[in-house]
Amino acid sequence: MILSFVAVLFKYECKTQIAMSGVRLSRRDFLKFLGGAAAVGVLGKFVDFGTLNTQSQPPIPRVSALVLGSWTLGANTSIPPIHATLLRNGKIMYVAGSGWQHSSQFGPFKAAVFDPITNSETITVMSDDLFCCNFAQLQYGNILIAGGTKDWDNVTGDGKYHGGNYVYEFDVDSSSFRKVPSMAHGRWYPSMGILPSGKVFVMTGLDEYGKTNAIVEVYDPTFKTFTIKYDPSSSSTYCVGAGSTLPGAGTPCYGKQRSQSFNKAL
Repeated sequence: MILSFVAVLFKYECKTQIAMSGVRLSRRDFLKFLGGAAAVGVLGKFVDFGTLNTQSQPPIPRVSALVLGSWTLGANTSIPPIHATLLRNGKIMYVAGSGWQHSSQFGPFKAAVFDPITNSETITVMSDDLFCCNFAQLQYGNILIAGGTKDWDNVTGDGKYHGGNYVYEFDVDSSSFRKVPSMAHGRWYPSMGILPSGKVFVMTGLDEYGKTNAIVEVYDPTFKTFTIKYDPSSSSTYCVGAGSTLPGAGTPCYGKQRSQSFNKAL
């Protein structure tokens, strides 16, 4: 395509110049022009003629670990880091809980802090299984940990994982896990996010019956409390564990019947 276009362009320009100058061009000379066009067409496949434009901006440098950094193999962790986060002090905090290992299904549930400078690891045994929790980094650098596993899928007979309502704050300065008041209901693999106010919203995940948790809770790091938030424009209701045949499923319910306490703003 490039070759044909350049050849036609040269042919057109040659004819135009000949017509304007009144000079006749022999067939042999014309074929030389076409040969030159072919050379340009072939070179166009390999040469970026755009770089010859002195008016163009300099190319943006590309980041490459081969020239700007390097990879090295660090120490192995003693537990599987199912969830991990980089702390403001450069260390890495991670939790395994039961760690997707049947041998640890009922404990011990573990978390750890890893120091990449010294390759050292500090293990903490937790009272709750934080396997399938989630993290959010608070404004002052501590880590909010919410959710986890109440039951594995082989415990209750329904083949589902059941979420725990566990909540911890990891204190970076003291390198410790502090348990704070629990959420209203369980969440297995919840979603979390930081709000402009510094509070944290927590949503979705599987509840304590293995059903999707449809309520939104907001964590206040100042008072270490959760508040349920509602949408006043919605007529939906959510009954905890609705559809499950396990004892206690289906209550309590949240939604339109509590319209007097609805609050859309987070």
